[in-house]
Amino acid sequence: MFSQVFVERPIFAMVLSIVIVLTGLAALLKLPVSRYPEITPGTIKTTTRYLGASADVVEETVATPIEQELNGVENQIYFDSLNTNDGQLTLVSTFEVGTNLDIAQVQVQNKVQTAMPKLPIEVRNFGVTVKKQSTDMLMVLSLYSPDQTFDELFVSNFVKINVRDALFRIPGVGDVFILGEREYGMRLWVGPDKLYRSGLTPADVV
Repeated sequence: MFSQVFVERPIFAMVLSIVIVLTGLAALLKLPVSRYPEITPGTIKTTTRYLGASADVVEETVATPIEQELNGVENQIYFDSLNTNDGQLTLVSTFEVGTNLDIAQVQVQNKVQTAMPKLPIEVRNFGVTVKKQSTDMLMVLSLYSPDQTFDELFVSNFVKINVRDALFRIPGVGDVFILGEREYGMRLWVGPDKLYRSGLTPADVV
């Protein structure tokens, strides 16, 4: 019935279409971002590091206990973990669209705390970080020295000291990664006899 009206009155149909488009454009410019509907599942990222461990060891001693506890978290669709040979664990929990991620983060944090006694002492000392963030990159920035005054090592350290924290303070930024990060290092030689006389251990020096 309604379709017949538009077929018989094409001018009315075009005017109505233009009004709808203009109304949509006005709403697009004025509507706050918080009012947009959520269309992608939210994610909570859990990270930690087991220094000196291989990917297999991280999976058996760190990832498995945490994954066992994360089973059954409310509104969680699935989770997947990535273990690397430098001892890094990255576990991403994906939740249903519309889930309150603040509450989801608390739930994941509680589950991780339950798994903490099962983790190696090195991991407990390092700590487990739970963040509410998307796993997709929003922006990639490239910094360099235009006249080659500074090398890559200097630029990398400059970004870490001066730029990274400033980016963290921007509202909505979940995390900042420095790809190919380079750091200054020091090599120390310890005299065992002096260390013994002072009552210290290599761990104290570290």
